[in-house]
Amino acid sequence: MALTLSMLEPTVQAFAFFFHEKVWAAKDRRVSALAEKETTA
Repeated sequence: MALTLSMLEPTVQAFAFFFHEKVWAAKDRRVSALAEKETTA
């Protein structure tokens, strides 16, 4: 049981980190686009 968890936990962490970073990058792109749109208007 412990061996399974020790192998599974880093995999779950890696997937969570990957998707977390994608969400933050998308948010940053939206904020940057909005700020750029406001400065050019």
